[in-house]
Amino acid sequence: MMKTTMKLRGGRTTLIAIAALVLVAGSAFYGYAATAEDSNTVPPTALVTTGSIQSSVPAEGRIAVQRWELAFASQGVVTQVYVKPGDKVSAGQVLAALDGDKSDSALNQALAALAGAEAKLDGVRAQPSSADVAVKHALVDAAVASLDSAQRAYDLLVAESHETTVSNSEIQAKAAAITNAMSALRIAQANLDAARIGATSDEIASARAAVAQAEASVDAA
Repeated sequence: MMKTTMKLRGGRTTLIAIAALVLVAGSAFYGYAATAEDSNTVPPTALVTTGSIQSSVPAEGRIAVQRWELAFASQGVVTQVYVKPGDKVSAGQVLAALDGDKSDSALNQALAALAGAEAKLDGVRAQPSSADVAVKHALVDAAVASLDSAQRAYDLLVAESHETTVSNSEIQAKAAAITNAMSALRIAQANLDAARIGATSDEIASARAAVAQAEASVDAA
């Protein structure tokens, strides 16, 4: 009786072991089948294209507006405004204009001074002309004649003083006339020499400086 029980128990244990093996084998086969199925699945694909990526960061703030105070160099009435609020301007662009009465007058005066300075420079740099030399020579001759006349008048008065009474004031006046005539002769001779030689480098440099100054005045006006 005990032998039969032991056999039955031994057979039941064997059946349980076999069932466990079948269960494990089935699980392994299912896992393998699932893995094989996953490996055969085609992964998803997409077409690569180019484009813009936009990204924004929401934030709050205050815009700082820069302002410049503009002013004219001189006083006057604004007659024209060439821009409006919001326009984009560049350096040197004319934004507005004043009544040009005063500025035009100053500019005209500056232009006149510049023209005079340029004319003087041209005259200084010009070569001496024969006509100018002739005029200066005639002035020298006239100064010589004036000196001779003043000298004769003085000599005559001195001679009369030996025979008649002549005041000292009269003699001094005749002597002063001789002095003046000699001074006029020296000036006339210097002008003649300058006309023959022409302007010196210092005179030309001075005339050029005057032109440069006049040009600066025109720019300022």
